[in-house]
Amino acid sequence: DEEGIRYKAKYDMKVREEPSLEAKRTGTVKLDEIVEIVEIGEDEKGATWGKIRDGDYVCLKDKDYTYFEEVSE
Repeated sequence: DEEGIRYKAKYDMKVREEPSLEAKRTGTVKLDEIVEIVEIGEDEKGATWGKIRDGDYVCLKDKDYTYFEEVSE
């Protein structure tokens, strides 16, 4: 099983099916909630998206804001 990196939400954030703001919303990560990110990538607008262990995506940061911070163990 791939090892994930834990990130903590700095805001309430939408969870999406794909790494895109246009993708279908599948849930919410609440402020201070911790998610395990198993894959990180960028979209065409330069935003950084993280794939949560369950397969959906959250926006980690964009050019204006950082929405999640890495949790050091």
